Amino acid sequence: MEKKRRFFSRFTLIIFILLLTLIGSLTLHYFVNKKNFLTFIPNKFFLYAKTPTLKTIYEEYLSLTVINNVLSLSELKETRTLIYSLKRNELLKNFFFKQILNLPVNIIFEDEKNTLFLFDLGWRSIFTRILPFIGYNINLKNLTITKKEGFVIFQYELSPGLNLYFSFVDNILLFSFNIETIQNAYEISKSKENFNYKKPEKIVNEFAKTEKNFKILVSLEKLLASSIITDNTIHKVLKKFDPLEDILITATIEETNINLEARLSTSSISDENLKSLLLSKSAYLNSLRFLPQDITLVTILNTVDLKDFIQFLDRLEIKEISENLKNADSTVKTVFGKDLNEMVFSWTGGETGLCKIRLFNDPVVFLKIKNREKYEEFKKTVINNLIISSSTQTVYGVEINLFNMIDFLSWILEIFKIKIPVAYYIEFGNYFFFSTNPENLATIVKNYREKNTFTENKENKTVLRNLKPNTFLFSYFDVEKEKINFLKEESILSMILRQYELASISFYNTEDAIYLKISTITK
Repeated sequence: MEKKRRFFSRFTLIIFILLLTLIGSLTLHYFVNKKNFLTFIPNKFFLYAKTPTLKTIYEEYLSLTVINNVLSLSELKETRTLIYSLKRNELLKNFFFKQILNLPVNIIFEDEKNTLFLFDLGWRSIFTRILPFIGYNINLKNLTITKKEGFVIFQYELSPGLNLYFSFVDNILLFSFNIETIQNAYEISKSKENFNYKKPEKIVNEFAKTEKNFKILVSLEKLLASSIITDNTIHKVLKKFDPLEDILITATIEETNINLEARLSTSSISDENLKSLLLSKSAYLNSLRFLPQDITLVTILNTVDLKDFIQFLDRLEIKEISENLKNADSTVKTVFGKDLNEMVFSWTGGETGLCKIRLFNDPVVFLKIKNREKYEEFKKTVINNLIISSSTQTVYGVEINLFNMIDFLSWILEIFKIKIPVAYYIEFGNYFFFSTNPENLATIVKNYREKNTFTENKENKTVLRNLKPNTFLFSYFDVEKEKINFLKEESILSMILRQYELASISFYNTEDAIYLKISTITK
């Protein structure tokens, strides 16, 4: 009896030592042969996204209305198919795949047909390394195994005609609907034509980190070659950047709001005029404190000099912009005998904006007064002009100035397609506000006196907290009320924004980059 007890104790000890040795060997093998997941990502792709864990996506994001609507887009067909097929599939009941749910997901869209899903298993790969020793005898329905040189590819039938391929390479797990995509990733990892070697260190470090938000990297070259950017002006500006640059996007999405920020390096811009314009140190958006709180739209251009910005747009050689500038200059010369530079640019400062008050359809345009002397000359020129009459009227207790075309001469200018409508204006807070509706201007003054301003509104304060220094373009709008053109497009961004009530878009700069920040909020 004693001998049996000693034998059993020794046998148990030997088994324990063997298991400990095996685990120790596998752990050592893991650290020695650990692969960097970024080496499996190609240097050239259309889009690379790093998302939170699958568990977070399933439990928190798939219940969001905005996510379900975005996944309905045709461009995300493969991603949608994978997510919902896995959600319903018995594969997720498997112990191993339950562990994968706790890992961040790397998704690489190489083109419209090839999408790669990549996971870094970390210490969990200690257990997958046993697979070669047991001959890949995995008892799973609909699973077949294909051995390649140096690695093995598993084929799993999600549904008739839809196969999912996956492969383990040390601590890396690769998924795709295309077997060639996995083979290419394996080949890329052995070369230096991959993300880890080719991308800037700052970008590599950004994607090496694990965070709860979404991170996306978009190839500027492939973005410009696609049909996504429909605005001609934006397209021409982006073409002045190095096409090899990538746009880094970070995003957090909730049911009530979304925050998205895109970064593009300016270090490679060859156009000095654009570089100077984008990297100028803009002042704070002071005009916001004079605007009423109940506005449906405000857009502010905040540059060092309005004239420089207009000249830059003219140099882009966009027909519509060039013709509008030419016509405006011609009109001003015909009526006042001076060009736009003398009449407008000589006294305007960096802030130029437009806003719409909810009660009225007519917009308000405002310009910052930089040079008071030149501004007084502008008024004097307009008032003393023979074909312009000036007067004042009182609205809501506010005195409003009026420029009006003398009736018997207005038709002559219309023959030459020159129109100068009735223009009401006020000088307020060192700004020149004008509109075709005097009630707009009276409302601005009245609300300011009663402290019902944009900056005092609860929802707007949330927007202002996200406003960065050196913001050179800012836009805020009521999504439902203002049918802005790009919101009508069937793009991912426009579809996301349409799910919310209020949105703000701003551009700001740092020493080496420009940023686009988009925030939304539900009232």
